[in-house]
Amino acid sequence: MIRVEHLWKRFGELSLYEDFSLDIPEGRVLAILGPSGCGKTTLLNMICGLEAPDRGRVTGVEGKGFSYVFQETRLLPWATVLENMTFVLKGPFGKEKARERAMETLEMVRLEEFAGYKPSQLSGGMRQRLSLARAFAYPAEILVMDEPFKGQDRGLKEELLGHFKNLLARDPRTVLFVTHDPEEADLVADARILLEGRPVRMMQGDGSSASSTQRNDELE
Repeated sequence: MIRVEHLWKRFGELSLYEDFSLDIPEGRVLAILGPSGCGKTTLLNMICGLEAPDRGRVTGVEGKGFSYVFQETRLLPWATVLENMTFVLKGPFGKEKARERAMETLEMVRLEEFAGYKPSQLSGGMRQRLSLARAFAYPAEILVMDEPFKGQDRGLKEELLGHFKNLLARDPRTVLFVTHDPEEADLVADARILLEGRPVRMMQGDGSSASSTQRNDELE
């Protein structure tokens, strides 16, 4: 269980979070919805330890690994598809096992034939498939996805969502999925929260306001 407990966060005069709490059960795919600039990425960063809250704490993440998928693929431009995979896998698996796991995961997203290609030789959709494969190949307990399919056309988004579900079926884990698209959230997640306002309020499924200090029963 990831527990977000009474977080406060300010940026200058802007009070973004005040006494904000949330429970995320292990193994859930949680969609974090809200308009651009509402504080979704800030919440992710505080959960992952990339940004410190002014007050409050996050528990249940101690000693757990994180892997990430962003809107920008953030691949190594000078490395091949296979090297982009094995670069992050050699530490936890060793050289030979890293290559084996990389190729197995590339096959799942239909990129095994492109293992020797550079990212610049791939289409945008293929690069995002590679990002998904790399994130799932890494043995992390928590997967963080920050608007990973934003800007993709409907056909490509559906293809990427299919790969996501196949990879998750092989390697279940807790997923924090940030999006502004309710339809995308419905396709991906088994739980959702909606963030809005200043300071941020957590909204219930029917659109009514829920106290940020109250645990979200929808996630239990």
